[in-house]
Amino acid sequence: MTDLLTQKKRSETGVVVGAVLSAVGFVGFLPAGMGSPVLVLPMIGLFLGGAILAGSSASRFKKAFREWKTDGIRKVLPHFGSDARFLADHGFTAEQVYSSLLLRRADRFFSEDMLSGSLGDLRFLSADVKLQDVRHTGKTTTVVTTFLGRVYLLDFSRDFPTDLTVFQPSFGRAWGFGDYGYQTVTLESVDFNRELLVLAKDPLAAFRILTPPVMERLMALDRRYDDRIALSIQGSRLWIAVRTGRDHFEAKLFQPLPETMAPDLEEDWLTVREWAEALEMRHPSGMKEEKR
Repeated sequence: MTDLLTQKKRSETGVVVGAVLSAVGFVGFLPAGMGSPVLVLPMIGLFLGGAILAGSSASRFKKAFREWKTDGIRKVLPHFGSDARFLADHGFTAEQVYSSLLLRRADRFFSEDMLSGSLGDLRFLSADVKLQDVRHTGKTTTVVTTFLGRVYLLDFSRDFPTDLTVFQPSFGRAWGFGDYGYQTVTLESVDFNRELLVLAKDPLAAFRILTPPVMERLMALDRRYDDRIALSIQGSRLWIAVRTGRDHFEAKLFQPLPETMAPDLEEDWLTVREWAEALEMRHPSGMKEEKR
Protein backbone atom coordinates (compact mmCIF):
# COMPACT_ATOMS: atom_id res chain seq x y z
CA MET A 1 0.00 0.00 0.00
CA THR A 2 2.89 2.38 0.75
CA ASP A 3 4.31 1.96 -2.76
CA LEU A 4 0.87 2.53 -4.26
CA LEU A 5 0.37 5.71 -2.22
CA THR A 6 3.75 6.97 -3.40
CA GLN A 7 2.84 6.26 -7.03
CA LYS A 8 -0.53 7.92 -6.53
CA LYS A 9 1.10 11.14 -5.28
CA ARG A 10 3.58 11.14 -8.16
CA SER A 11 0.82 10.57 -10.68
CA GLU A 12 -1.35 13.31 -9.21
CA THR A 13 1.59 15.71 -9.41
CA GLY A 14 2.23 14.68 -13.01
CA VAL A 15 -1.42 15.21 -13.95
CA VAL A 16 -1.51 18.68 -12.36
CA VAL A 17 1.78 19.79 -13.94
CA GLY A 18 0.71 18.37 -17.31
CA ALA A 19 -2.63 20.16 -17.15
CA VAL A 20 -0.93 23.47 -16.31
CA LEU A 21 1.55 23.10 -19.19
CA SER A 22 -1.25 22.26 -21.63
CA ALA A 23 -3.29 25.24 -20.44
CA VAL A 24 -0.32 27.61 -20.87
CA GLY A 25 0.35 26.24 -24.35
CA PHE A 26 -3.30 26.57 -25.36
CA VAL A 27 -3.72 30.08 -23.97
CA GLY A 28 -0.44 31.24 -25.49
CA PHE A 29 -1.04 29.74 -28.92
CA LEU A 30 -3.38 32.37 -30.38
CA PRO A 31 -1.46 35.47 -29.21
CA ALA A 32 1.79 33.89 -30.43
CA GLY A 33 0.30 33.18 -33.83
CA MET A 34 -0.96 36.73 -34.21
CA GLY A 35 2.08 38.52 -32.82
CA SER A 36 5.20 36.36 -33.06
CA PRO A 37 4.92 33.23 -35.22
CA VAL A 38 8.27 32.02 -33.90
CA LEU A 39 6.53 31.25 -30.58
CA VAL A 40 3.86 29.07 -32.15
CA LEU A 41 5.92 25.87 -32.10
CA PRO A 42 6.95 26.27 -28.42
CA MET A 43 3.29 26.80 -27.48
CA ILE A 44 2.26 23.68 -29.40
CA GLY A 45 5.09 21.80 -27.72
CA LEU A 46 3.91 22.92 -24.29
CA PHE A 47 0.34 21.85 -25.04
CA LEU A 48 1.28 18.42 -26.39
CA GLY A 49 3.98 17.82 -23.79
CA GLY A 50 1.59 18.63 -20.97
CA ALA A 51 -1.08 16.33 -22.39
CA ILE A 52 1.44 13.48 -22.71
CA LEU A 53 2.71 14.02 -19.15
CA ALA A 54 -0.80 14.02 -17.71
CA GLY A 55 -1.85 10.94 -19.69
CA SER A 56 1.26 8.92 -18.87
CA SER A 57 1.02 9.84 -15.18
CA ALA A 58 -2.58 8.63 -15.00
CA SER A 59 -1.66 5.42 -16.86
CA ARG A 60 1.17 4.63 -14.43
CA PHE A 61 -1.20 4.91 -11.49
CA LYS A 62 -3.82 2.74 -13.19
CA LYS A 63 -1.22 0.04 -13.85
CA ALA A 64 0.10 0.18 -10.28
CA PHE A 65 -3.41 0.01 -8.82
CA ARG A 66 -4.35 -2.90 -11.06
CA GLU A 67 -1.34 -4.89 -9.84
CA TRP A 68 -2.14 -4.03 -6.21
CA LYS A 69 -5.82 -4.93 -6.42
CA THR A 70 -5.17 -8.18 -8.31
CA ASP A 71 -2.66 -9.31 -5.69
CA GLY A 72 -4.97 -8.31 -2.84
CA ILE A 73 -8.06 -9.96 -4.32
CA ARG A 74 -6.24 -13.22 -4.99
CA LYS A 75 -5.25 -13.39 -1.33
CA VAL A 76 -8.86 -13.20 -0.09
CA LEU A 77 -10.54 -15.18 -2.91
CA PRO A 78 -10.15 -18.58 -1.14
CA HIS A 79 -12.63 -17.32 1.47
CA PHE A 80 -15.26 -17.15 -1.31
CA GLY A 81 -14.70 -20.66 -2.70
CA SER A 82 -11.87 -22.88 -3.87
CA ASP A 83 -12.70 -22.28 -7.54
CA ALA A 84 -13.13 -18.50 -7.29
CA ARG A 85 -11.10 -16.57 -9.87
CA PHE A 86 -10.53 -12.87 -10.62
CA LEU A 87 -9.09 -11.58 -13.92
CA ALA A 88 -8.69 -7.81 -14.07
CA ASP A 89 -7.98 -7.73 -17.81
CA HIS A 90 -10.83 -10.07 -18.81
CA GLY A 91 -14.54 -9.45 -19.23
CA PHE A 92 -17.55 -10.45 -21.30
CA THR A 93 -17.43 -10.14 -25.05
CA ALA A 94 -19.78 -7.72 -26.78
CA GLU A 95 -21.68 -10.56 -28.43
CA GLN A 96 -22.20 -12.32 -25.10
CA VAL A 97 -23.76 -9.24 -23.54
CA TYR A 98 -25.85 -8.25 -26.56
CA SER A 99 -27.15 -11.80 -27.00
CA SER A 100 -28.66 -11.56 -23.52
CA LEU A 101 -31.07 -8.91 -24.92
CA LEU A 102 -30.53 -6.79 -21.81
CA LEU A 103 -28.55 -3.93 -23.31
CA ARG A 104 -28.77 -2.10 -26.61
CA ARG A 105 -25.82 -2.33 -28.98
CA ALA A 106 -23.56 0.74 -28.64
CA ASP A 107 -20.71 2.25 -30.63
CA ARG A 108 -18.15 1.36 -27.98
CA PHE A 109 -18.01 -1.65 -25.68
CA PHE A 110 -15.73 -2.19 -22.67
CA SER A 111 -15.66 -5.02 -20.13
CA GLU A 112 -13.11 -5.97 -17.45
CA ASP A 113 -12.66 -7.16 -13.86
CA MET A 114 -14.21 -10.60 -14.34
CA LEU A 115 -15.06 -12.66 -11.28
CA SER A 116 -16.02 -16.33 -11.56
CA GLY A 117 -16.98 -19.03 -9.10
CA SER A 118 -19.76 -21.37 -8.04
CA LEU A 119 -22.49 -21.86 -5.46
CA GLY A 120 -23.20 -25.55 -5.29
CA ASP A 121 -24.03 -26.67 -8.84
CA LEU A 122 -24.52 -23.10 -10.01
CA ARG A 123 -21.68 -21.50 -11.98
CA PHE A 124 -21.46 -17.74 -12.33
CA LEU A 125 -19.48 -14.97 -14.00
CA SER A 126 -19.61 -11.23 -13.36
CA ALA A 127 -17.78 -8.29 -14.91
CA ASP A 128 -17.90 -4.54 -15.32
CA VAL A 129 -19.49 -3.35 -18.57
CA LYS A 130 -19.44 0.14 -20.07
CA LEU A 131 -21.28 1.11 -23.24
CA GLN A 132 -20.80 4.40 -25.06
CA ASP A 133 -22.43 6.04 -28.07
CA VAL A 134 -20.60 8.55 -30.24
CA ARG A 135 -23.02 11.26 -31.30
CA HIS A 136 -22.39 13.85 -33.97
CA THR A 137 -24.28 17.15 -33.96
CA GLY A 138 -23.04 19.43 -36.70
CA LYS A 139 -19.42 20.20 -35.86
CA THR A 140 -19.65 18.76 -32.35
CA THR A 141 -18.91 15.15 -31.41
CA THR A 142 -19.87 13.90 -27.98
CA VAL A 143 -19.40 10.54 -26.27
CA VAL A 144 -22.36 9.49 -24.14
CA THR A 145 -22.16 6.61 -21.66
CA THR A 146 -25.38 4.64 -22.11
CA PHE A 147 -24.61 1.96 -19.51
CA LEU A 148 -22.07 1.65 -16.71
CA GLY A 149 -22.39 -1.11 -14.18
CA ARG A 150 -22.06 -4.78 -13.39
CA VAL A 151 -23.34 -7.69 -15.50
CA TYR A 152 -23.85 -11.19 -14.07
CA LEU A 153 -24.29 -14.57 -15.73
CA LEU A 154 -25.64 -17.44 -13.60
CA ASP A 155 -25.77 -20.89 -15.18
CA PHE A 156 -28.24 -23.16 -13.39
CA SER A 157 -28.26 -26.94 -13.68
CA ARG A 158 -31.78 -27.03 -15.16
CA ASP A 159 -33.60 -25.16 -17.93
CA PHE A 160 -36.30 -22.68 -17.06
CA PRO A 161 -39.75 -23.31 -18.58
CA THR A 162 -39.38 -20.39 -21.01
CA ASP A 163 -37.09 -17.57 -22.05
CA LEU A 164 -38.15 -14.24 -20.57
CA THR A 165 -36.92 -10.77 -19.70
CA VAL A 166 -37.78 -8.40 -16.85
CA PHE A 167 -37.18 -4.65 -17.25
CA GLN A 168 -38.21 -1.32 -15.90
CA PRO A 169 -41.40 -0.48 -17.87
CA SER A 170 -39.99 2.73 -19.34
CA PHE A 171 -36.99 0.86 -20.73
CA GLY A 172 -38.51 -2.43 -21.78
CA ARG A 173 -41.26 -0.97 -23.96
CA ALA A 174 -38.64 0.79 -26.07
CA TRP A 175 -37.26 -2.58 -27.15
CA GLY A 176 -38.65 -4.46 -30.15
CA PHE A 177 -39.04 -7.81 -28.42
CA GLY A 178 -41.72 -8.92 -30.83
CA ASP A 179 -38.89 -9.48 -33.30
CA TYR A 180 -37.54 -12.17 -30.95
CA GLY A 181 -40.89 -13.90 -30.40
CA TYR A 182 -41.54 -12.38 -26.95
CA GLN A 183 -44.97 -11.37 -25.68
CA THR A 184 -45.95 -9.07 -22.82
CA VAL A 185 -47.01 -10.96 -19.69
CA THR A 186 -49.48 -9.53 -17.19
CA LEU A 187 -49.08 -11.22 -13.82
CA GLU A 188 -51.56 -11.42 -10.95
CA SER A 189 -49.64 -8.91 -8.83
CA VAL A 190 -50.71 -5.32 -9.58
CA ASP A 191 -47.67 -3.97 -7.71
CA PHE A 192 -45.29 -6.17 -9.71
CA ASN A 193 -46.86 -5.14 -13.02
CA ARG A 194 -46.52 -1.50 -12.02
CA GLU A 195 -42.83 -1.79 -11.12
CA LEU A 196 -41.55 -4.28 -13.70
CA LEU A 197 -42.34 -5.27 -17.27
CA VAL A 198 -42.20 -8.97 -18.17
CA LEU A 199 -41.85 -10.35 -21.70
CA ALA A 200 -41.71 -14.06 -22.44
CA LYS A 201 -41.72 -16.48 -25.36
CA ASP A 202 -44.37 -18.56 -23.58
CA PRO A 203 -46.54 -16.31 -21.36
CA LEU A 204 -48.18 -19.24 -19.57
CA ALA A 205 -44.83 -20.82 -18.72
CA ALA A 206 -43.68 -17.49 -17.26
CA PHE A 207 -46.18 -18.02 -14.42
CA ARG A 208 -44.28 -21.18 -13.42
CA ILE A 209 -41.15 -19.08 -12.93
CA LEU A 210 -42.63 -15.90 -11.46
CA THR A 211 -44.60 -17.38 -8.57
CA PRO A 212 -45.88 -14.97 -5.89
CA PRO A 213 -42.91 -15.63 -3.54
CA VAL A 214 -40.46 -15.08 -6.42
CA MET A 215 -42.20 -11.86 -7.47
CA GLU A 216 -41.96 -10.53 -3.92
CA ARG A 217 -38.26 -11.33 -3.84
CA LEU A 218 -37.65 -9.72 -7.22
CA MET A 219 -39.46 -6.54 -6.21
CA ALA A 220 -37.34 -6.37 -3.05
CA LEU A 221 -34.16 -6.74 -5.11
CA ASP A 222 -35.37 -4.16 -7.61
CA ARG A 223 -35.92 -1.65 -4.82
CA ARG A 224 -32.56 -2.43 -3.24
CA TYR A 225 -30.91 -1.50 -6.54
CA ASP A 226 -33.01 1.67 -6.88
CA ASP A 227 -34.94 0.48 -9.96
CA ARG A 228 -31.75 -0.02 -11.98
CA ILE A 229 -31.86 -3.74 -12.74
CA ALA A 230 -32.88 -5.91 -15.67
CA LEU A 231 -32.77 -9.66 -16.07
CA SER A 232 -33.00 -12.15 -18.92
CA ILE A 233 -33.56 -15.91 -18.75
CA GLN A 234 -32.37 -18.02 -21.68
CA GLY A 235 -32.42 -21.78 -21.28
CA SER A 236 -30.60 -22.52 -18.04
CA ARG A 237 -28.89 -19.12 -17.95
CA LEU A 238 -29.86 -16.02 -16.04
CA TRP A 239 -28.36 -12.69 -17.13
CA ILE A 240 -28.55 -9.71 -14.77
CA ALA A 241 -27.55 -6.11 -15.53
CA VAL A 242 -27.25 -3.62 -12.67
CA ARG A 243 -26.77 0.02 -13.67
CA THR A 244 -24.54 1.18 -10.80
CA GLY A 245 -22.98 4.17 -12.57
CA ARG A 246 -19.47 3.31 -11.40
CA ASP A 247 -16.45 1.14 -12.13
CA HIS A 248 -16.11 -1.61 -9.55
CA PHE A 249 -12.74 -2.71 -8.18
CA GLU A 250 -11.29 0.68 -9.20
CA ALA A 251 -9.77 3.79 -7.61
CA LYS A 252 -9.35 7.32 -8.92
CA LEU A 253 -6.67 9.94 -8.59
CA PHE A 254 -7.36 12.77 -6.13
CA GLN A 255 -9.67 10.50 -4.15
CA PRO A 256 -8.91 8.29 -1.11
CA LEU A 257 -7.67 4.79 -1.87
CA PRO A 258 -9.74 1.84 -0.67
CA GLU A 259 -7.99 -0.22 1.98
CA THR A 260 -9.24 -3.45 0.44
CA MET A 261 -11.34 -4.78 -2.44
CA ALA A 262 -13.29 -7.07 -0.09
CA PRO A 263 -16.49 -4.94 -0.11
CA ASP A 264 -16.79 -5.22 -3.91
CA LEU A 265 -16.18 -8.97 -3.71
CA GLU A 266 -18.79 -9.38 -1.00
CA GLU A 267 -21.28 -7.33 -3.03
CA ASP A 268 -20.82 -9.62 -6.03
CA TRP A 269 -21.26 -12.77 -3.97
CA LEU A 270 -24.31 -11.35 -2.22
CA THR A 271 -25.91 -10.46 -5.56
CA VAL A 272 -25.32 -13.95 -6.96
CA ARG A 273 -26.60 -15.63 -3.81
CA GLU A 274 -29.76 -13.53 -3.64
CA TRP A 275 -30.72 -14.16 -7.28
CA ALA A 276 -29.93 -17.86 -6.98
CA GLU A 277 -32.16 -18.15 -3.93
CA ALA A 278 -34.92 -16.11 -5.54
CA LEU A 279 -35.13 -18.17 -8.73
CA GLU A 280 -34.11 -21.67 -7.80
CA MET A 281 -32.98 -22.62 -4.34
CA ARG A 282 -36.08 -21.48 -2.51
CA HIS A 283 -38.63 -21.96 -5.28
CA PRO A 284 -37.51 -24.78 -7.61
CA SER A 285 -41.02 -25.91 -8.55
CA GLY A 286 -41.00 -23.96 -11.83
CA MET A 287 -37.95 -25.75 -13.19
CA LYS A 288 -37.76 -28.52 -15.74
CA GLU A 289 -36.02 -31.83 -15.17
CA GLU A 290 -32.29 -31.66 -14.72
CA LYS A 291 -30.13 -31.94 -17.86
CA ARG A 292 -28.37 -35.23 -18.44
